[in-house]
Amino acid sequence: MIVRFQSLLLLLPGLIGAIIFQEVAVPDDALNEPL
Repeated sequence: MIVRFQSLLLLLPGLIGAIIFQEVAVPDDALNEPL
């Protein structure tokens, strides 16, 4: 239980970071393409 909880804490920031990175990168690409 504890080991799984710690592993989730380590993976959670990575997943959140990936989601935020995708959400931030997609609009930037969409804005750069027309220019």
